[in-house]
Amino acid sequence: KNQLPNLNVYKNDKNLGMGGSEKKAFEYVINKNLKFIISLHGDAQYAPESIKDILKPLQKGEADFVFGTRMLGNPLKGGMPFWRFFGNKVLTRIGNLILGLNLTELHSGFRAFNVETLKKIPFKALSNDYHFDHEMIILFALSKKKIVEIPIPTSYAEESTSPSVSQTIKYSSDVIYDLIKVVLHKCGINKQKKFLLN
Repeated sequence: KNQLPNLNVYKNDKNLGMGGSEKKAFEYVINKNLKFIISLHGDAQYAPESIKDILKPLQKGEADFVFGTRMLGNPLKGGMPFWRFFGNKVLTRIGNLILGLNLTELHSGFRAFNVETLKKIPFKALSNDYHFDHEMIILFALSKKKIVEIPIPTSYAEESTSPSVSQTIKYSSDVIYDLIKVVLHKCGINKQKKFLLN
């Protein structure tokens, strides 16, 4: 912090969950009328040095939502376990088909948003859990916002952390369950309140 005099650090009084914490951050930047917000998982798997690259499409007006994707490089060489690589690819393929997207990775913890666009997204109705990030992708896809990918390096160093197997299974189950809800929602069989954009 001494090297970054304009840096402010905020802590929650209680555990809000990952999604709950992101909602609080989104509300903060909206209330402050800031231009962009970057969401970066604190698991030491993503290089902050890539922030300037993630911001470029937003600064140029080319995107509403930017992903840092590890799949445009060599994630296995970067240390990503094969089972995570395989699971990521499978869930991304299914998500692309259902959401009408063509992205290489839907489960990156490095992303950035245009705050003006964020104001139009009903994120408060979403989960407070890990799969909040995936629900945000669903809302951006359903609302036809511009989503852009930027390649980033993969890093699974000794200091990095990952969700446990049980957390990963729960996250994957939640993702699949939400995609089923999207299909039913789009078909008009069972409209989901959290996916209503108006």
